[in-house]
Amino acid sequence: MLNFTCSSSSHWSNDWQSTSISLLSKEELSRLNQMRSPRRQTQFLAGRLLVRAFVSEHFACEPRKVNLAAVAPTFASCGGYHLVNVSLSHSADCLAVAIGKDMLGIDCELEYPSRDWLAIAKSYFHNEEISWLQKQPKSGLTRAFLRIWTAKEALSKCSGEDLGKLLNTTSIINDVCPWPTRLAEFHCWRGGIEGGAYLALVGKDGPPPPSSHLNGTYRANFNDSGGREVRLFRFGASHLS
Repeated sequence: MLNFTCSSSSHWSNDWQSTSISLLSKEELSRLNQMRSPRRQTQFLAGRLLVRAFVSEHFACEPRKVNLAAVAPTFASCGGYHLVNVSLSHSADCLAVAIGKDMLGIDCELEYPSRDWLAIAKSYFHNEEISWLQKQPKSGLTRAFLRIWTAKEALSKCSGEDLGKLLNTTSIINDVCPWPTRLAEFHCWRGGIEGGAYLALVGKDGPPPPSSHLNGTYRANFNDSGGREVRLFRFGASHLS
């Protein structure tokens, strides 16, 4: 089992924040009240609401009974029983949620066209990746950067390995370089989504190799259980596809 959904909270119905607040636990409310940034509060509420909606659609548990850790939830439970592992990612108003029976990681990033992606790469990436990015056409630099960044951040969330070390010691350029051998059990799917964003999902389960894609949904609202299809394409432990 490996499922994902994504959306933009800027398009949700006007009452979504009050709906999310009504579902929070005491611990989550305390966490929310500690946040000083309105933007961070909005992301917190949006993420919790989308997770609860998505989990409740897959399990016989009402949204208000879906329990999440107040800080960085990695699983959802109901009535004291573990339901599913969870991963959540934000980028401004864009957010994505993945659920699965094993550990997993998801990362979404907006494709800001004015950002100096090459300068960021020089601060964090492996030297081979920096050289590869310098050869990319200007029009494709943003997407090339995010193909690397999102895959590594999702891998970090799933494997528990330090993101900083993955960024500058693991090269996954040109769609042919492998994960390190120690991470061969992890599989990654990635691709562009609506709203000018890029998404990567890493997990141990899901369609077995050589399955080349993974289908999810993009939602117009947090409770849009149908949504429009989103297709991510897989690269494995030994090659990218």
